[in-house]
Amino acid sequence: MFQFGFYNSLFYIWNHLFEAQRQRDQQRREWRQFAERIYSEYSKLKDKDIPRRISKVRGTFEKLHINSKTTGLDVLRYMLAEGNYESFKTIQLECLREDLQLIFLLFNVCSSLLLLGKVPTNVKEELKDVISDLGKMSVPFFKGKQRKIILKCLEHFSTDRPEHETERRIRELDDGLEQAVPYVKSCLIFGFSEHQYDLPAGSFDLAGFHGGIKTMKLENRRDYSQLSNFSLCIKENNPRRSDLTSLQDLHTDLEDPRYLADFARELRKKPPVPRLDLIELITHLDTDKRAVEKVLHQVRLSLYPPVTKWKSTT
Repeated sequence: MFQFGFYNSLFYIWNHLFEAQRQRDQQRREWRQFAERIYSEYSKLKDKDIPRRISKVRGTFEKLHINSKTTGLDVLRYMLAEGNYESFKTIQLECLREDLQLIFLLFNVCSSLLLLGKVPTNVKEELKDVISDLGKMSVPFFKGKQRKIILKCLEHFSTDRPEHETERRIRELDDGLEQAVPYVKSCLIFGFSEHQYDLPAGSFDLAGFHGGIKTMKLENRRDYSQLSNFSLCIKENNPRRSDLTSLQDLHTDLEDPRYLADFARELRKKPPVPRLDLIELITHLDTDKRAVEKVLHQVRLSLYPPVTKWKSTT
């Protein structure tokens, strides 16, 4: 009886070790398959020039200040978010979103594999640079659940995960963006909607894409990396349009990079329009670009003032 119990215990231990080894081998195979897939997909992304285009947009709009706390990248993240995207959809925004989703799918698979347990050391070392590059490139465009998935992968594979304080600041920016940029829904556009390529006579389109929509080549219309600013779309049926002509003209002029230095010099001397009371005053520390950005923000606020909801006093 003792001998039978001994062999039974030995068989149990062997079976347990065998099963544990089988699971480890299975995990290694799955991680190996993922490593091969991510290298293959990354190569395809580079062949399509997607990493360069996304990185260029990130760099350009990260430097674009809407106000003192909000950048163009914050606004882009807002536009791309679930629930917002459909109302902002343009050809260029759609293309950017499609490219970002190709990258996110890889992080989604990675996140699922992390549930299996610890990442094999050799795989972690092998994928470190690729995961880091894709994460740094794409995470600024995501918020909510998708952002958490990417950050989870960066935490396991890279030291480039943003600090907790940075993440807290970004959440606060996201939560308060509509209040900080009240005209975001009414007039800011990333690229151009389909109908804007054939503008009717007399319509306004104060585009950040200097040179005009009509001159864009067909093959370039999907290349979002060429954008350097948001478009400001003025609706023809705006009841205040006739009263705001001077502000519309001012906005168009201020966005012309050829006259940036001249405008900045004049703006430091006197307000651009008598009724334009700047929220953020221009100081001697401001660069030419920052001085003009402050006025542009105020012009947009004047063109599209936030709607006040009146409460009944009765």
